[in-house]
Amino acid sequence: MNLMAVLNFVQYLYLTIRGRKPQRRAFLREKGIRGTGTVLQVGKTGAYINQVPQFLFKIKVVAAGNREVTTSCKKFVDSKYLPKLEKGLQIPALIDPANDEKILLLWEEAGIEQAF
Repeated sequence: MNLMAVLNFVQYLYLTIRGRKPQRRAFLREKGIRGTGTVLQVGKTGAYINQVPQFLFKIKVVAAGNREVTTSCKKFVDSKYLPKLEKGLQIPALIDPANDEKILLLWEEAGIEQAF
């Protein structure tokens, strides 16, 4: 296998995987079941980008029909939002109706914007 074929394959995989996130977000915004996530745990991971710390969140999401899912996620959070990051923080969420494991947390609706 030559190097060009490998690079083309890697580029194809990257674009395929990267392209799914916007589609998944659009699907959940249109058809997702509305719920509320509650932060159960929050802690720093030790990772930083441009002096912005990354946090690990454990979140319980409850949606219509008492659907309850516990998930975890990592997020870089600007220091101006640190006072908001505490146990009990409520985050609006959307859950895929066909797969409870696919959740979109609406951080911006909780007043926490994307760091990057």
